[in-house]
Amino acid sequence: MIVDQFIASAEDKWKRLSGLVLLLPHGFEGQGPEHSSARLERFVAMAAEDNIQVAYPTTAAQYYHLLRRQILRSFRKPLVVMSPKSLLRHPDVVSNLDEFVTGKFQRVIPETAPSVTPGKVKKICSVPARFTTNSANSAKL
Repeated sequence: MIVDQFIASAEDKWKRLSGLVLLLPHGFEGQGPEHSSARLERFVAMAAEDNIQVAYPTTAAQYYHLLRRQILRSFRKPLVVMSPKSLLRHPDVVSNLDEFVTGKFQRVIPETAPSVTPGKVKKICSVPARFTTNSANSAKL
């Protein structure tokens, strides 16, 4: 309710810009009731009127560049970051130093598997990296 009434609507209601960053967990991760899941679809619906930004960074470098971009932008919009901490520590999505130094925030990270031919792609399915990381690990077993 606070996000709906005050954060997402502040620019329209009171002509106030905000660079607030909300770091919300997405997924229970076995931590109990105090670590409940944020509802991604609710925030995406609020972002439809361009009053907040919602991001799901998938690597540590992406997380860093997202927060850096929030500070350096010439305008202010609230940012909702939906990323489980376990994903950022996962060995398959670690970032090397070069990604922090020379990289930037990417809205979409392209597939780099050699089995994917960009010209032959007919459908795109957008899923959180946690899903693809867990699926890839299950396939390895």
